[in-house]
This record gives sequence, structure tokens and C-alpha cells, in this order.
Amino acid sequence: MPEVSSWARGEEAEELLFGAAHDAAGDFQRRLWAARAEWPAFTVALAADHRIHVVYRTIADDPGTDYLLHHPDWDRAELLARDDGHFMGPGLSWPELVRAADQALPGGSTADPHARLLLLLPAFGGDEVPADSVGRLAAALRARRGVRHPERLATALLAAQGAPGPARWTTAGHGFRVNEGEYSWHIQGICRTLRLQPPGLVESPPDGEPIVDGMNSNSTDTPTEAPLPLTLTLRADATPTPPALLLRPWREEDTAALVEGHRGAPTDASVSAPAMRTEAEGLRWVRHQRKSWTTGARYAFAVLETERDGGEGRLLGHVVLKDAAHGRPTAEVGYWTAVPARGQGIAPRALETLTTWAFTTFAPTGLTHLQLLHQVTNPASCRVAEKTGYAFTAIVPASPPDYPADGHLHVRRADG
Repeated sequence: MPEVSSWARGEEAEELLFGAAHDAAGDFQRRLWAARAEWPAFTVALAADHRIHVVYRTIADDPGTDYLLHHPDWDRAELLARDDGHFMGPGLSWPELVRAADQALPGGSTADPHARLLLLLPAFGGDEVPADSVGRLAAALRARRGVRHPERLATALLAAQGAPGPARWTTAGHGFRVNEGEYSWHIQGICRTLRLQPPGLVESPPDGEPIVDGMNSNSTDTPTEAPLPLTLTLRADATPTPPALLLRPWREEDTAALVEGHRGAPTDASVSAPAMRTEAEGLRWVRHQRKSWTTGARYAFAVLETERDGGEGRLLGHVVLKDAAHGRPTAEVGYWTAVPARGQGIAPRALETLTTWAFTTFAPTGLTHLQLLHQVTNPASCRVAEKTGYAFTAIVPASPPDYPADGHLHVRRADG
């Protein structure tokens, strides 16, 4: 496993980890990171159905590892840390790392606490570690790596701590741990901790104070920067058959058309569109989209047909850019098409328009990849992804009962 290899910085750590087999280890690493159709992915199960997914991005000339926190109720995963040339982290303090390693819950790739500790180790960074940390890491290295001097290697690794170096952690309100790392999103200034720390990782709040219900990403909309204006519109030109498209933020007056557009839609997990049975449900959904826009958490667009006079026509669907921020290398896209408009090529055109805008807006300040996730039981989404240049890159393990089937991860890069 390549877990601790990126942490072996400096001659002492490299010698202790690889020994005389340094050249052979280098060859192994090159083979491991060679471009492949499916990315290796591992899952660490946490309390209350949360998961950390460790995804090894085997992209030619741009390999790396993403540490993603997810829950079935969330509409996207949260990026805890990234280990590559654009490092982001740390994402875990030492107490969080140990708790995650010791929770041998079902649903993960391994129940071995030593393997889990080493798998998550590159996401750790902290300027204070307990006295027993060397012994704990050494035990994992001895069990899983078979190194000759595990205590010395553990000491060297904890001293260097990989790309970010040690970060100072403090305890914020409700007992949440935050850090001041230069490259971390797990920091108090951005205040993303309510979504980034499930019950299995967070310490008990002081004085019995209840933990804020921030586990569902739909309910936590903390601004990361000045949001884009709600007057923003995007357009896709007409083709020989389908009309021109108008993409604009959702409005409350769209509610009736939203509900009507979902009549007859399946309600199982194979479709990505939300259930809209009543106008109350539709209005609640629209208000959430607008709230999330104003906080910069997600930019959701209603996709409308354009009339010949340039006015707004019928509602055709929805596209969304999630978790985009200046300086952040990855964001996620999503979409659905209203039932009466399906099969007309609306989704690829709308998604291409959103993608072009996303890269134009955020690539100059750091956006390099857009991700698209869907379940394997939704082949239509696979076709849309392929038509718009989102390459299939990995299978994401199922997380029942909310996600009974495996998922497909598609990625499109800013540089083509």
C-alpha cells in the first residue's frame, strides 16, 4: 500500500522505510501510479453511517490521493485533504485519526486498525501529538509494513509530517477541532467543521451542550467567500432541432413547473432528480437552492427553453456546481432533466454550458478538475458524462441503504 510513502520526506525516513530496496520501491510506485481506467479506492467506515473514501487518482502527469468524507444524506462528499502537487490539508488531528482507525465498523474496506491508521495517515497533521503516538504508529508499521526499525521510522514520520508539516489545532464551539494550517479547509476562518466532523470523530461538547445538527450538507451553508450574484445567467445556442437554453438561478415562481416536471418520475435510487410530490416540497427545495447560492455553497441553475423573442419558456431541467471556491482545485457538478424533456439532448448541452462557465470562472484561481458522480444503475448519466467529456475514472463502493448500488466517478480536467 502506498499510504505512508509520501510522508517519507528526508534521507532518514526514506532509508528506514525503503532500506536497500529504494530503487525497487521507486519502480513499484511508478507502476502503481501509472494511468489506468479505474482508480483504486478504499473506504473507512465511521459512526452514524459516515465514510472516509481514499481515492488514488492515477492521472498521467498528475497523480494524487483524495481523502473524502461522505454520508448518504449529503448531496456531495467533502474534501478533507489532498496529497499531490497541490496539497490540501491537514484534514485530521491525531485524536481524530486514532478514532477513525479504531472504529472497526462494517462497510469499510478493512477492519484492521493498523491498516486504517496508515491509510489515513497522510491526511494527519498536528504540532502536538501524545506521548504514545510513536508507539501506536510503530505498531502499525511493524504489523503492516514489516520495517526493521519501526520506532525510529515512526519518530521520523511524526517529526516531518509530510507536505503540510505540523499544524496547530484548537477546540472551537461545540467541541469541534479546527486547525490553522496554511493549506487546510479544516480551519476556523472558513468554519467548515460542522460538516467535516461526524459524531465518530468529534469530542463531546463542553458542559453537555448539544451538537449542532450540521451533518447534512443540505443544512449547512457556511460562506467561504463573496457569492456570485443571483442575477447571473448562462445561455446555450439553439441547434437545428432543440431550442436555445437559458440557465439562471432558481426562483420561487418556478415551484409549480418544478413539481409538474417531476410527475411520473421514478422515486428509486437509480435517478438523481429529487422527489417532488407537492408544491410544499418543491418550494422547500427551491428555497434551499437560493440559500446555498447566497452562501457560495452551490450554484444551482434552472434550465429553461428560450422563446423566439428571447423570453423564458418551459422548464427543462437543472444543473448545479457544488463546492466551488477560488483556490480550490476540485468541484462537483450535478444535473437532472424534467420528465417531459428527457431524450431531447437537454442534459449534455446544459452540462457543457455549466462546465465551460465553471472553468472560466474558477480555473484562473485554481480549479483543475470537475467531478460527476452517479450510481451504476443510472446508465443515462454515464452517456451524458461521456458526451460532455467527463471520463470514467473510478467505481465508488455502495453505501446501503441510501446508496444500495456502486457509483461511477467521472472527471473532466480544465486542460482538456
